[in-house]
Amino acid sequence: MKLKHKYLIACIVFLTAWVFDQLFWNKNPGISVPLFVLLYLVGLYFITVRLEGRHPATASLWLVVPCLLFAVLEMVRLEPFTSFVNLVMLAVCLLTITLSWLGGKWSSYSISDWMVRSATLAGLGLVGPLQVFLGEKDDSESSEGTPTNSQAPVIRRTLASVALGLVMALPVVILLGALLAGADPVFGKQLEEFLRYFSVDNLREYLVRFFIILVVGYAMLGTVLFSLLHTKDEKLIGLQKPWLSPFLNGVSSGIVLLSIDILFLVFVIVQFQYFFGGQANISYAGYTYSEYARRGFGELVGVALISMVVFLSMAMFTRRLEGWKRHTFSALGLVLVLLVGVMLVSAFQRLNLYETAYGFSRLRAYTSVFLVWLGILLALTVVLQWSGRLRAFSLAVLLVGCGFALSLTVLNIDGFITRSNLSRAIVDHNLDTRYLINLSKDNVPDLFDVYLDPAVDSQIRKQTAIVLRCQQLREDPQAWPSFHFSHYRAQSLFGQYGSELLQTGTPYKERGLWHLLIDGDDISCQNFLID
Repeated sequence: MKLKHKYLIACIVFLTAWVFDQLFWNKNPGISVPLFVLLYLVGLYFITVRLEGRHPATASLWLVVPCLLFAVLEMVRLEPFTSFVNLVMLAVCLLTITLSWLGGKWSSYSISDWMVRSATLAGLGLVGPLQVFLGEKDDSESSEGTPTNSQAPVIRRTLASVALGLVMALPVVILLGALLAGADPVFGKQLEEFLRYFSVDNLREYLVRFFIILVVGYAMLGTVLFSLLHTKDEKLIGLQKPWLSPFLNGVSSGIVLLSIDILFLVFVIVQFQYFFGGQANISYAGYTYSEYARRGFGELVGVALISMVVFLSMAMFTRRLEGWKRHTFSALGLVLVLLVGVMLVSAFQRLNLYETAYGFSRLRAYTSVFLVWLGILLALTVVLQWSGRLRAFSLAVLLVGCGFALSLTVLNIDGFITRSNLSRAIVDHNLDTRYLINLSKDNVPDLFDVYLDPAVDSQIRKQTAIVLRCQQLREDPQAWPSFHFSHYRAQSLFGQYGSELLQTGTPYKERGLWHLLIDGDDISCQNFLID
């Protein structure tokens, strides 16, 4: 299948790559993310409908909604992990659009379909532009390869080939030249003298940016060409015939599930005996709350994940069951998920114990949300197996991933940690200000809620003022593509209520980093938080 306007498509794509450079070079992500995603999707739709006269599938167009949603969420939360998860889900949604742009069968993809089609995209996206622009003959040429009377198409094709060769050669020459300049000072000096003839300031930066534009443009061109040329007739793996025929009988699979169920049942009985029984039983067993909370949390989550993989494997590789055998297998799977659910509750309780002893942190908050969605995924797995629709497991994973990302954004991890730890500090008068200082500006509204409350203890308000003063000292990005709601909301509050914060401590900069001197205590205001 040939393209009608391949050169115009290439121009549009590389112009979009130039816009990418303008939006993101030396700028923090903000409003630039939804703007670029919108530009890319509009460009893809224009190329498909207006230039090529094709129509994307309606099911694929629905994916535009989550794409734009996760793009907008990138300018809502500054907390790093939430931002990362939103970017991952944005990438997954864009990948899904690319894989099923004209076919629209993404909701029926199995795990195998995702893997195979993603690998195909990687391969064809890499070589596709070369095949399209160098491998196809012009329509004006005869089938025997002899040119027609007009030489214009041949000349145009030759010039396009030369231009493409120069575009491909330039980044390689730049990279190798930079390495050689670093390897030989004499060559490096001669190269520097040569570049001075061009009298261009920041030439090295421009070359690097040009290289990035070429790489991004080529990658986008590969994905656009894949969407146009390889997504119309989607052949799903295993829809008519499984890629690997089931080879286990129901008895063998049932024994595996029954054995795991018995093991989990014994474990759960022990859990009820001295964990759900309260602190006295834990102390009787020789553990403190914090010791017990730290022991085995990772193992419990690992057990849940492995159990889901085992159940899926048994369901996929067991020969078709009928009647009571099928119901027995499903019942064993249901018991397995219920027992794993109890263990997830146990893991959640362990986490709560640790949070009770030491307060909330980012990692503990992430994990709490993750456990909830892992339990939902386990429940969906059993429902799909019971209804004979296990193929939709990949769709369930996609929906659970979207739910996890949305939960992190709605919860506002840094705001939640601030609210929880401040509430705890109001009771026991113990606040870890250094931890709160290292959180993002997502927590500024919650800090002001406590700082402006006259009913709160004066010592807690003083500590809150220190955190707010550090947040106030942090510079916000000035470039408009970096506009972010968290920065805007924080600056609005500082402008309205932050004048008296200027009297909190003595700020100074050391090596470009802000510090506060308060009663002889040197407090760093920089965000170096990992956990």
